Amino acid sequence: MTSSDEVAKLFRVRRTLYKMLAKRGYLVSDADLHMTLEDFSSRFASVDLRKQLTILVQKADDPSQQLLVFFASEEKKIGVGTIRDVCTTMQDENVGRAILVVRDALTSHSRQAVSEMAPKFFIEIFKEDELL
Repeated sequence: MTSSDEVAKLFRVRRTLYKMLAKRGYLVSDADLHMTLEDFSSRFASVDLRKQLTILVQKADDPSQQLLVFFASEEKKIGVGTIRDVCTTMQDENVGRAILVVRDALTSHSRQAVSEMAPKFFIEIFKEDELL
């Protein structure tokens, strides 16, 4: 089960992401921007909280420009398999840009995989602590 400290941390990370997306010109609902911790806790109360937090947004001036936000669920460093999963989802959803939120650093192989995907998929990596 997810601890209350972890839920509060993810709430703050998600709120920061929504503010950042709004500043970048993506359509973000007021409900998501102003969600309370209590609302967040009741909406996302789950064992696999990070998977539920995936966000899909589109640009206000060009709805064809979409971006996906993923929350990596691994405890340790993120491997190439996670990067492949992100790219597969991006391809399935026809999305060229993504943000991957991780707890810890990527492995050198996964960083290389992100670079190799760059012509087709642009993936930004943020640590949770950077978004607090």
